[in-house]
Amino acid sequence: MTEEGSDASRAAWPVDSEVDVAFRALWRHLVVADPTGPSDAIFCFGSRDRAVPARAAELHAAGVAPLVMVSGGGLIDGHRTEADVFAEDLGARGVPPEQIVRERVSRNTGENVTFGVRGLEVHVRLRRITAVSWPLVARRCRATVARHHPTVTVASAPALAHPDEVWAATPRTVRAALGEWDRLGAYVARGFTVAQPRPPEVRTAVRTLRRALADAATAPLVAVGGRDAPTAPGVASHPVPHAGASAPAAFR
Repeated sequence: MTEEGSDASRAAWPVDSEVDVAFRALWRHLVVADPTGPSDAIFCFGSRDRAVPARAAELHAAGVAPLVMVSGGGLIDGHRTEADVFAEDLGARGVPPEQIVRERVSRNTGENVTFGVRGLEVHVRLRRITAVSWPLVARRCRATVARHHPTVTVASAPALAHPDEVWAATPRTVRAALGEWDRLGAYVARGFTVAQPRPPEVRTAVRTLRRALADAATAPLVAVGGRDAPTAPGVASHPVPHAGASAPAAFR
């Protein structure tokens, strides 16, 4: 049985349980959202999450920025890049094609930033961007821009249905969040991102979640309704090993 398939048989941990509270603590750390304001460009980080261009189109319609960068060379449907699919979605939501800049070759978050910024600088002097991403990678995206382009200010705008949205704590979402926590630590040493805070309360939450995953491997969870993640979006990560639990392949 696949990892995703085995998760399908497990429901969320109960709301307000120790695991749910721990997941919310890690979520708040990873899913950083900044106040939106005027920017030189909206920057869509490639993934399979179609909520990203939807959120970017909302921001564009609100006048946040005149340009939208869609960055991503991964293939979504076997032959179209993330950038092309996102651009199509933006067009369907009213963003004029001349205001969409495509970057079709990047394969990880660092390349998203390097090639995407290069593409934008052809059109505008870049001082501030609004970064739109799959929610759990919001902090990593912001930290990656800070590493490669420290003079560019980043406002993070994760692709959420509403500002207070939190996904349900399921084995799949917990593994994805722990994978991002691990990457944030490992990528600093590799020079991919700037250092991020590692608050003690979040470290405690991480330990709770690791124990819960170990327990879930041998004991079924109680079926409880909750807020689960969207259908497994892909999110580009640097192709290097990292310690600890990682996100399922469908989340990378």
